[in-house]
Amino acid sequence: INSLQTYQLVANQYFTVDIQSRSGDGKLPVLVLQRPLDREKQRTHRLVLLAKDGGIPEKSGTAEIIITVQDANDNAPVFPQSMYRVRLLENVSKGTLVIKLNATDLDDGPNGEIVYSFSSHASAR
Repeated sequence: INSLQTYQLVANQYFTVDIQSRSGDGKLPVLVLQRPLDREKQRTHRLVLLAKDGGIPEKSGTAEIIITVQDANDNAPVFPQSMYRVRLLENVSKGTLVIKLNATDLDDGPNGEIVYSFSSHASAR
């Protein structure tokens, strides 16, 4: 009765603990994801797992679990505007800077790196 009786996960909105029985009296806590994670909203999750015995008084121990959410390529690059208009004189010098643009991507690392190119399918508006 003074041996390990149960595990308890401090309340959070993403994970629960499933207690599985092992051979003998052993119990194994398994962390279960309850809803999708989003690295752009929360990069890390800090959880506390309690282990409790059945003694009187009850004794417990804790372990902190730190989960780092790795990025998925779930965001597209975006420009501040969807259309840009530029006017150039017909005698502008070769090599003149026409427009400088910048797109951003909320993803991290290689998923957030942006490569620019012109498409031959541009609208003729």
